[in-house]
Amino acid sequence: MSSTENDEEMLFPDITQTDRSTSFHSNVVGKIWTRLLIHLCWWLHDMYEVDGNDTKLSYIENKLAQCQSLFPAKFVLMFSDSKFLPEQQHPFLICRHDQSKTVLLVFRATVSSKSIQDVFTDMKFYSDSQIYEGDRHAGFASRAESGPVLAVVKWLRQGWKVIISGHSLGGAVSQLFTAQVIQCLVEIGLTMDQVVLRCVTFRTPQCADHNFWSSYAS
Repeated sequence: MSSTENDEEMLFPDITQTDRSTSFHSNVVGKIWTRLLIHLCWWLHDMYEVDGNDTKLSYIENKLAQCQSLFPAKFVLMFSDSKFLPEQQHPFLICRHDQSKTVLLVFRATVSSKSIQDVFTDMKFYSDSQIYEGDRHAGFASRAESGPVLAVVKWLRQGWKVIISGHSLGGAVSQLFTAQVIQCLVEIGLTMDQVVLRCVTFRTPQCADHNFWSSYAS
C-alpha cells in the first residue's frame, strides 16, 4: 500500500464514531462530515444549472478535488437519470467510497430557475394521510417515494454505511426517504442497531407531523 493510500485510510472519518443520541457535529468526525455534506448539497444544487451528465459529474469531481485537505477520499460518483422529470424521480447524487464501504446519498434542493415542478412540489403542503403513520407533506412525500430505496436497503444489508443528506426541499425528501428505508429494514427484520444509517439535513422545512415521527421514535 502506498503512502497516499495509508494517509487516506488514516484520515477518512469513520461515520460510526458519531453518536446518534447527540448533535451530529458534536465531535471532530461529525464536524468534518457536516462540512462535506454542506458542500455537496450546494454543489448538487449548482451543478443542476450545468447541462449534460458527463459535465455534471466533472463539476462534482473538480469540487471534491478542491477540498482534498478537508476530505482526502476518492469517491465513485453516480447521478440520477436525467431522462426522468424531477416529479418522476427526484434528482440525487451518490458518492460511494468502496474502501470504507460508505455511501453518501444527497437529494437536490429546489432549483426554481430550471424546474417549475420544484415550486409546485413545495406548494403541495396538504397532508398525505397515512393510517398508521400520521400526516406527511404530500409534495415532499411523492418525491421521497421516487428515491432509490431498494439500493439503499441492499447496501445496508451488505454492511455498507449510508449517509442521506439534503438542503431545503432536498432535506425534506431526505428525511421522508430515510423513514421509508427504516420501514423497509423493519419489514425484513433488521433494527437500527444492526446497520449504520444517518440522515443529516440543512434548513429543512416541516415535512411530517408529530404522529408520523413518533412512530419511528422507538
